[in-house]
Amino acid sequence: MGSCTSYVPLPNSSDYAATKRFINLWTRALHIESKNTDVLLLSPAYITTKLVNFKKGFDCTTPEDTVKGALRDLGHELETTGTLRHDI
Repeated sequence: MGSCTSYVPLPNSSDYAATKRFINLWTRALHIESKNTDVLLLSPAYITTKLVNFKKGFDCTTPEDTVKGALRDLGHELETTGTLRHDI
């Protein structure tokens, strides 16, 4: 499970962002190494969970919608945010 934070500096949470960046690069390497296996990096922004205090708004999505989007993209994409809201 990646995160959009893997693409930007994240002051006061640099260990979180660095871990997500590692997952991003590791997934890309797995994709190259695993020719007969579908590999998908899910890198959403805000998902309405306890981690973000169940934040709501246009930039948030539900876990269910994120999973639906990820399953839609599995086998077709290398990376997805899981939702159009996070692609904008």
